[in-house]
Amino acid sequence: MGRVLPIVHLDDVMAGVAFYGRLGFEVVYRFPDEGPIAFCTVRHGDGEIGLGGWGETPGLPAPVRPGDDGRAVQLFVYVDDVDATVEALRADGVAIEAEPVDQPWGERVAAVRDPSGNVVVLAR
Repeated sequence: MGRVLPIVHLDDVMAGVAFYGRLGFEVVYRFPDEGPIAFCTVRHGDGEIGLGGWGETPGLPAPVRPGDDGRAVQLFVYVDDVDATVEALRADGVAIEAEPVDQPWGERVAAVRDPSGNVVVLAR
């Protein structure tokens, strides 16, 4: 086994697929096979995440929506050019949470929010 799959919950899974697609993610599994996507997994390089709605999964606790009072998870997505990615997302109307900045450990990072408010850190 050894697989870990973080799941990002979204108000609109199809909008999430489009957003993460702009960051280089490709759908590798979807449910259902046709029509609007209720759940999918997307891959970016060696990384994979799930994208799903807010519906409950039988036998599991309901997902909690992100709020201003806490950010337990940040997704780091590595891109070829942080500045160009931020500008492309800005042109698409995505709100920029933090502008690109160089970090002491050598990465250049910025932050945006996906269509449901999840923090996504862009890094290079």
